[in-house]
Amino acid sequence: MMSKLRTLPVGLYLMAMLTVGGCTHMTRETRPPHIQLVGMQLQDVQLFEQRYLLQIRLENQNDFDLNIQGFDFNVEINDEPFAHGLSNEEVSVPGFGDAITDISVSSNIMSLMRQLDAVSDRVKYHVSGRVKLEGVPIAVPFETEGELNLKTGSEHTSL
Repeated sequence: MMSKLRTLPVGLYLMAMLTVGGCTHMTRETRPPHIQLVGMQLQDVQLFEQRYLLQIRLENQNDFDLNIQGFDFNVEINDEPFAHGLSNEEVSVPGFGDAITDISVSSNIMSLMRQLDAVSDRVKYHVSGRVKLEGVPIAVPFETEGELNLKTGSEHTSL
């Protein structure tokens, strides 16, 4: 009976250490992926809605893989709302690596008309939204913006 009482504190200690060790993974900081707009392609044109396929690069700034379960995505062009999209496509981005994925977005005729009316040599874009990461209970916000020079084709992006 005495040996059982001696092993009880050791067992509790080991259980506590395993619990604390398991929690350290949950408390380490998860940096959101840096998202860069790589391309945009018109998919479908209807009278009141246009569908685009955005190609985005996801850069993982963490030392562990990010398993992305979905996106909620907004695009502004020249400081005007342009398109919105959702995706439930799962993407795995390796630690300190990147991946490219496609997201469908839609815009309405009014946002297209505003953009056609404001065509210039420079196009500013702002992409924001949320990304759902596996193992993280809430969606992580992201944001990126840049400027595209239509004459030269050069791009400047910032976080």
